[in-house]
Amino acid sequence: LYLAGRRLLHWIPLGICSTNVGLFVAILSYDQRLTFGLTFDPKLVPDGWRLATCLEESFAELRGAAERLEPQAFTKAAASEPTATASR
Repeated sequence: LYLAGRRLLHWIPLGICSTNVGLFVAILSYDQRLTFGLTFDPKLVPDGWRLATCLEESFAELRGAAERLEPQAFTKAAASEPTATASR
């Protein structure tokens, strides 16, 4: 993504909580990165920082599990195999 000839390097997920909205979760995907942004009203969501901590811990656990996996070769044949779909 480019703006005025410059490549976008960082993307900040930010949302605004309006009246009686205690939590806004923004999730953005860009350039092989998934970014979460939490905006919360501490009067309505007093444990908002706990949610942020839980997300950080969960992603660290997920990353650790992914790093322990053996890399799998991706083949064109495997990509073209049909997958089960729900009937209409």
